[in-house]
Amino acid sequence: MLAGSAAASAVTVLGARERFDSGRVLLEEARDRLLSGDLSGAQVSFGRAREEFALASDATAGPLVGMWAVVPFAGRTYDAVRDLARIGELTAGAGEDVTEAIGNLPGDLSDLAPVSGRIRLDAVRSIEGVVASAAGRVRRAQDLANGLSRTFMLPQVAEARDLILGPVDEAARVAVSAEAVLGALPAFAGADGPRHYFVAVQNPAELRGTGGFIGLYSVLTIDGGVMSFAPFRDITRLRDIPSDEIAPPSQDFARLYEEFGGAGYWRNINMSPSTPEVGTAIERLYERVKGVRLDGTIFVDPGALAEMLRATGPIEDPALGIRLSAENAVSFMTNEAYARFSRAMRKRMLGESASRVLALFLQGQYTDPTAAIRALVTAASGGHLVLHAADPEVERAFKEAGIDGSLSPSEDYLGVFLNNAAGNKVDYYLDERLTYSVALREDGSASADVSVVLANGAPADRPPDEVLGPYEPNGLEAGDTLWWVETFCARTCTLDSATQDGGPGSVQPLRLNGIPMFRSFARADAGETTTLGYRFELAHAWQGDEAGGIYRLTIQAQPTIKPARARIEIKVPEGMGVMKTNEPMRVREGLAVWSGTIRGRVTLSVEFQRPFLARVWARLWALLRKPLVRL
Repeated sequence: MLAGSAAASAVTVLGARERFDSGRVLLEEARDRLLSGDLSGAQVSFGRAREEFALASDATAGPLVGMWAVVPFAGRTYDAVRDLARIGELTAGAGEDVTEAIGNLPGDLSDLAPVSGRIRLDAVRSIEGVVASAAGRVRRAQDLANGLSRTFMLPQVAEARDLILGPVDEAARVAVSAEAVLGALPAFAGADGPRHYFVAVQNPAELRGTGGFIGLYSVLTIDGGVMSFAPFRDITRLRDIPSDEIAPPSQDFARLYEEFGGAGYWRNINMSPSTPEVGTAIERLYERVKGVRLDGTIFVDPGALAEMLRATGPIEDPALGIRLSAENAVSFMTNEAYARFSRAMRKRMLGESASRVLALFLQGQYTDPTAAIRALVTAASGGHLVLHAADPEVERAFKEAGIDGSLSPSEDYLGVFLNNAAGNKVDYYLDERLTYSVALREDGSASADVSVVLANGAPADRPPDEVLGPYEPNGLEAGDTLWWVETFCARTCTLDSATQDGGPGSVQPLRLNGIPMFRSFARADAGETTTLGYRFELAHAWQGDEAGGIYRLTIQAQPTIKPARARIEIKVPEGMGVMKTNEPMRVREGLAVWSGTIRGRVTLSVEFQRPFLARVWARLWALLRKPLVRL
């Protein structure tokens, strides 16, 4: 009878696996329908997913299955099935409620997109509570997921766990970001009175830490959700002041960037990659030179304008023979305009173009509100649109949503940021390639080899001009360039060695807000490449025990015209195998490899463990090594 009961329980539990598969597919279908603007279809798919997970939960309620919940090993499988079903129900139910709330708005998704130069604060408030409740449920689902056992369960259930956790992690990120943004939006949008924001238009053809040289600026006023822009002006029209006459945003900022003008010099004020500190510096300097108190800073570049044009369609100026579209906006604004117009005409034309794109977008001149929302999300996730608020509560929300541009070191971290030191626009031709090879050790430590390859694709046969330089007598020819390269690693890392182009490298070890930073000076002539290398030692690189663990790495870079490409190689501790990765990776013999582009930041995680018997022995040996406690 016992054997029959076990067999019946196994069949029932494994049958739940089919429900998990169906629920996962329906969750992904619901997400895709929601992103495409099909609210009714998304709601149906979320509801069907919730039903599938509920049926999987029912499979764990029978007496034959329940009796095995107290049996070692078998109980692990039972608990996992029960918790996975609950995780799926919570996630699908949260999506269903949010979709229904958006569908109940008079204009559906269009009520959440800018229209007539206005943010619909009434619509934001009407769904804020539903989104907060949904985010709470998804967080509960994630807590359950984090508590799931990784060992001693049927392989089919372990596979179901791995498949479901991906959509749950994605849902958690979206829910937390949406809750944070919706909660902060009324204050940011002037619900309690007018708010004024410095709008910094950055040019990534001349790189700075936050993205690019700030060539144009405007001031955006939002009052009760209604937006209005002042004319865009040349940044050089703003007065500089000595850095010792204005308070820096932090002592690290002053120490690291004072030699470049610090917090008083507009042309270099955004050399630091810490956007929140740069925002504070801009707001203090603007108040000092213009007498106007600002409520925050909005960083935008041609990549963000291109995303908006994708929603609105192109703009034209027949008098100048200009047609800006999503496809050519970046290349035109960062390169081609320099050859076609004088400096004064180019500044005026670029300012007017930025004004027209923003006006069209904010006035709601698009046919699909989903495209407008997608444009903002894509621009923000790629680092092309970054927000800073002087209000600490609003700024905390932006940080939680990941749109504040702050450095975000995790257990392991690589951040690479360039500052153009040649005064040209040669970064238009930059091709940046990063390689990070990390070897994890059994004791939790690791060593990592880093390669930063900077290829200067500028033409070598053109005469000097404003794009190619040289900007001043500095030993450069047209197309040659210089960079200050700032490379960051995890808080616990130390630099073992550094190289440049195969020989010894000269680096300046520094720290920014407690994060180790290594500054190098690099040169690449037109058509040539320079390579910086680092070897890091990390005291604490991963979490786990003798039987297995998890490693997380965040890679971050400023937005460049051609996104930086990266290759990440993760070698797990000796004797362990890769069990799961959060992103698709090539896995072979304990080595996981990821290749892709860095748009803002990318976070990778790898779970690994020993074979079954080795896991049992490792945990038993760890238990035997613990000292006995005297009574």
